[in-house]
Amino acid sequence: MKVRRESATAVSTALLSTSSKSEARKKMSSESRRVVVSRLLFIGGLIVVATALAVSCYYVLKNSEIAQGEVRFEAIADRALTISREIVQRKKLGAVSMADTASWFSSDVDPWPFVLIPGFEELAQNAKDTSNVRS
Repeated sequence: MKVRRESATAVSTALLSTSSKSEARKKMSSESRRVVVSRLLFIGGLIVVATALAVSCYYVLKNSEIAQGEVRFEAIADRALTISREIVQRKKLGAVSMADTASWFSSDVDPWPFVLIPGFEELAQNAKDTSNVRS
């Protein structure tokens, strides 16, 4: 009987150690599962945050670039308009100056526009140089 008792104790000890090992494995696998899930959640959160930052930066930079382009276009267009107005004004003043000069040479209206003005080429060249007209 003594052998049976010892063998029963050994078997029960073996069963307890086996069951405690399986419980320990279950506990460890449960903990490792929690660690893996936690890591996956953390990485997923990082991906979501990175995506949100990338999208927001894209829209901010896109809107900034469009606004800057519009401002530059307006500045260039205003400058071109101002310069073209100045050029037209200079041409107009040159034409008025030539008309005044021609009117001083011949005040008779009948021969116009077939009038010969001595030195007209030099006067026209001076007016052209003054008004920055290109031929």
